[in-house]
Amino acid sequence: MSRRGFIKRSLLAAGMALAFGGLSASALAEIGEPEKEELKFGFIKLTDMAPLAIAYEKGYFEDEGLYVTLEAQANWKV
Repeated sequence: MSRRGFIKRSLLAAGMALAFGGLSASALAEIGEPEKEELKFGFIKLTDMAPLAIAYEKGYFEDEGLYVTLEAQANWKV
């Protein structure tokens, strides 16, 4: 790929990102209140549940108006 082609493609990609980024921001602004404010998440004590635990401990759910309860499960058969 030539330098000119690289620059053209980079500018095109940046323009598309700005155009579609603006559309998604306006779409997010139109979202109303959550259907449920109280949520119960069941999880198995593995490392892939870490994002839930971190978000819960840092209060990210409450910052968004969601009240979350985390419940450890013995297996996937709930």
